[in-house]
Amino acid sequence: MSSNIIVQPTIFREYIGSNEYSHHHAFPSHIINQQLTEFHFILAFAKENYVETPTTKIGDGNFSRHWKLSSFSAERIHKLKKENPNVKVIISIGGRGSNFPFNTNDSMIWVHNAFTSIKNIIDGYNHNSDIRIIDGIDVNYEEIHNDENFVKSLGLLIKLLKLKGLITIASIAPSASVHTQYKKLYHHYKYCIDWVNYQFYGQTLSNKRDFYNLFIALSKDYPPHRKDYPSVLLAGFSTDPSDAGSISQDTFLEGCHQLFKDNLLPGIFVFGADYSKVTHEGEKSFQVEIIAQQMIVEAHVLNFGYSHGCHCVTITKKVGECNGSDWSYGRHVVVETPKSAALKLECRLRSAI
Repeated sequence: MSSNIIVQPTIFREYIGSNEYSHHHAFPSHIINQQLTEFHFILAFAKENYVETPTTKIGDGNFSRHWKLSSFSAERIHKLKKENPNVKVIISIGGRGSNFPFNTNDSMIWVHNAFTSIKNIIDGYNHNSDIRIIDGIDVNYEEIHNDENFVKSLGLLIKLLKLKGLITIASIAPSASVHTQYKKLYHHYKYCIDWVNYQFYGQTLSNKRDFYNLFIALSKDYPPHRKDYPSVLLAGFSTDPSDAGSISQDTFLEGCHQLFKDNLLPGIFVFGADYSKVTHEGEKSFQVEIIAQQMIVEAHVLNFGYSHGCHCVTITKKVGECNGSDWSYGRHVVVETPKSAALKLECRLRSAI
């Protein structure tokens, strides 16, 4: 990425619905920061049907939703969007882990089935609505068995959905193990892809420098293709306990702050709301989400100083509900505050020296 390019932070994205035992009975709208340009809820997942053989699973491209319709219905999304104009809702296709691989022998049949089934899901949501309910799709396969068919099938699917006006937003979610395949997909169909949700939590990053350097390297693999979007690469963190140990919350947030300071990061995503609500005793729900959004909003104001002792920055802003945070010596604690109150955000970061 050119050093002359300045990236404007604009977006936060939150996966939701992937855990069948989730405590969510509706969208957690209270976490939305109204000052953000865009807030995306990503419904996870629409999964395809598989035919199992003795050695593998072959997908047929027929997708069906696996989130609770009663919790995330068209009526609920309609109300959510009317009350929060910066919200968009995305459908994530694929699934986590080896149980949901991309594996097809016939890409054209797969694309036909995928387009038809996803269209049915979207049409079901948009039916009789005065606004667009579903805005886009997110490609989220963590295991890929056929590189060539993956690139062709997913690229054509995204292109068709956009050409037919069914979606306006498309994103992909690479991770270390399938980075090569997603890189090829982006290279061939980048003009159809708006965002890259890279799963930084899919590999071990023990310090801020490793995280920062990986982001810079990935920026070259997913270069921007629009002047109004000088970067498409988003930084991702997971609150899923199965991802614990790959990158700490402190390392992630400190790395994001540095990227914001250097005008390189357009936004953040978190996987996901189903796990962020379930916290350990004494902790607050949605800590990372609230702090990350505040970081995006304040990206051009906050300036964490690194000096001996503690450097403090005090800022007063009117923000949405429950958007205060106290970064004290590397420990992040969410502060409950009244809605629309004028908050004093004291940000303290102890010097590494």
